[in-house]
Amino acid sequence: MSIHSPSERANAIGPRIAVSSFSAHLELGAINLQIETEDGGLQDVVLSSPGEKHITDFPSEMRARTGISTTEICQIQVPDSTPAGIDALAASLEAAGVDVLTVPIDIGNIANPDPVRRSGYLQEIRRWIDIAARLGAPFARVNAGAPTGAPNNSRSALLESLSDLADHAGSVGVSLLVENHGGDSSDPDWLISVCEEIGWERLGIILDTGNIEPMISVAVARFAGHPVDEAAIDFEPVYGMIERLAPYATIVHAKAYDVGDDGSFGPVDLRRALTIVRDAGFDGPISIEYEGAGPDVWDRTSRTVALVREIFAR
Repeated sequence: MSIHSPSERANAIGPRIAVSSFSAHLELGAINLQIETEDGGLQDVVLSSPGEKHITDFPSEMRARTGISTTEICQIQVPDSTPAGIDALAASLEAAGVDVLTVPIDIGNIANPDPVRRSGYLQEIRRWIDIAARLGAPFARVNAGAPTGAPNNSRSALLESLSDLADHAGSVGVSLLVENHGGDSSDPDWLISVCEEIGWERLGIILDTGNIEPMISVAVARFAGHPVDEAAIDFEPVYGMIERLAPYATIVHAKAYDVGDDGSFGPVDLRRALTIVRDAGFDGPISIEYEGAGPDVWDRTSRTVALVREIFAR
């Protein structure tokens, strides 16, 4: 099928619900990041986790606890990306009867103007796109530059990198996506313009309901253990940005933080956010990311699944 618009890209995969492996970040092992340093190199950063389970444990437990048979496997949660490690992950998915929607890849900064540095990042990202193909994922997500909005980001370098990665993804049967994920990419108009320059047939968008200011700063502070006074924050701009991105979304990340026993979802009202997406005519896949500290991540994730089913009634 030839894709010429965002809606065609979303409809090509059709409506389905997935659960991201990040929803179980408190149960799985350490998170492994590769962050760009000030001199343009890559630094391995390991974020410890109280959980002791392995990513290969996730598919069966996710399906048993939520009833969902589609997942999103985050690259930062895969501790062994050797062929043997990926084969073991693929086997665990097959045994659980779980398919993979997308693989989010967080490596380096493809907007770095230094072609030598950038080539190293691209080589590693292409390897992970190949892994996404090995896992049967129709999509892989990359960052549109450094999530932190590094001051040395180059738009021309970014466009060159995305074009390279889109071509490689297409060659292995994977569609490339970017996401509102901090920095420049959390500006809807900027993100849309990048996709338009690359071409919608080659690059799509994941709309994340939580990666929009001021929520993204609150989320980063929470994750670092430094909560802020959220009562003093105006979250209203988030909904306008969701409305702006919704018509262009290929996949939607339904990001839940505070899932209350009373049916509330905050501090960004996820019910309101998803209603905006639905009313924009979105009919593609929705991947659930529970990022709260919950007493039971699976209970909170399952409540989010129920919310998605209620709003989209499908």
